[in-house]
Amino acid sequence: MLTFAVSLLPPLGTIICLSGLFNFSQSGLDYLFHKTFHGDPVPVDAMLLSIGLVIGLALVLFVGFQTRTIKRKLLEREAQSAFH
Repeated sequence: MLTFAVSLLPPLGTIICLSGLFNFSQSGLDYLFHKTFHGDPVPVDAMLLSIGLVIGLALVLFVGFQTRTIKRKLLEREAQSAFH
């Protein structure tokens, strides 16, 4: 079971790459916060909330779809093995 859990972890290089990309986005968020919105954090927070919501919903829908697909394939295999 431990081997299975470890194999699901993303490679370390992917984590470092994503960390660097998010680090670069910090300067853009600072510019929006200080210059565009004149120190008002609400619009920046709303944008981050919206992005997080969209990504979260997409992941939930993807996992739900994959779960249904896997269950259907398992049921088809079971039905085929019952007739053979």
